[in-house]
Amino acid sequence: MLSEEIHKKVLVYHHFREHYASFINTIEKQDTFVYVKKWIKTKHAVLLRLNNRILQVCFKDETLLIMNSNTKKLTYVDIKKDEYTCDLDAAMSNDNKELVKRFKYTEEVLKQIWNVQTDQVKNTNNENYPGKEPEQPEQNLKNPDAYKSGVLSGEKVY
Repeated sequence: MLSEEIHKKVLVYHHFREHYASFINTIEKQDTFVYVKKWIKTKHAVLLRLNNRILQVCFKDETLLIMNSNTKKLTYVDIKKDEYTCDLDAAMSNDNKELVKRFKYTEEVLKQIWNVQTDQVKNTNNENYPGKEPEQPEQNLKNPDAYKSGVLSGEKVY
């Protein structure tokens, strides 16, 4: 009785393993498997950093900003789902005011994240030198309540 139950379980396991192996082989054959590497949720948007070096910003009003660092292009999808594409270098001088506003917001969020990470690296380096007073970071990625002001105030980082 026990061996029959075990035999059934082993049979199911083998079928599952074969199916799973074919799935893994399919994924490995794909050259472009895109996934989210990092993300942050802010008051007005969700920023997604993909493994193919694309930054996608999904705003709460269902507009999108997609920055491709490989092609140096910026794509903006407005509320009506109309797409606008321009060079990253020319984004600030674009005629579309909504595109410029969202690009500035994204730039400000990225600057604040960069400053937080830079401060944390400085503090880590100071710990290695005895006699130096460690700097106190104003902002902390692990503690969203530590933000004093700015775009990231009260926002979550993951």
